Amino acid sequence: MENRKKTCQIYLGKPLIKTTVTVRYVGMSSVYSGVREEQLELEGRVTVRDILNVISGKRGLIFSEGSWLVLVNGNGVPASQWPEYRTNIDVELSILPMLSGG
Repeated sequence: MENRKKTCQIYLGKPLIKTTVTVRYVGMSSVYSGVREEQLELEGRVTVRDILNVISGKRGLIFSEGSWLVLVNGNGVPASQWPEYRTNIDVELSILPMLSGG
């Protein structure tokens, strides 16, 4: 019988939370990103701005006020709220082109 060491890891910080984000690219956002949908896994509870920064780095999209309409679980989130709007652990984020009509 082998002599195996038993190890125990103790984590004294905050519990690790993973946020799963399903990103849906609609209209021109799917053309610019090259995909229609993808799933991201991020550490901790994140803001909409955090998610958009990851997408920016990965897909090259630029998110500025008035450029895209962002929905979180089907509800619109104004660009002014992106920095402080915290998501749930599992979230669906849709990115649509900003439309105007006449």
